Amino acid sequence: MAHSSFTLQNTTKQVPAELAHKQLEIEKFGVILGFLAGLLLAAGPVMEALNAAGASNFVTGVCMVATVAISTRLGLRLGSGLASLLEK
Repeated sequence: MAHSSFTLQNTTKQVPAELAHKQLEIEKFGVILGFLAGLLLAAGPVMEALNAAGASNFVTGVCMVATVAISTRLGLRLGSGLASLLEK
């Protein structure tokens, strides 16, 4: 009778495809969260501050778009940072 060596140590590791999928989901969540936070910032404090300063509509629009873009990028970095913790 042949004996096989089976350890539970190998069963607790995630399949690389599953790990990559979880990491992608976390990154997506970070992007969505950053985008929504950017929209709130752009429509609230950024727009109010620029309107109070007398900025033109063009400048206000560009600053609002930049605010959303920057916060979305920060959300991506946050999500990818959290996703990289899954590898460890």
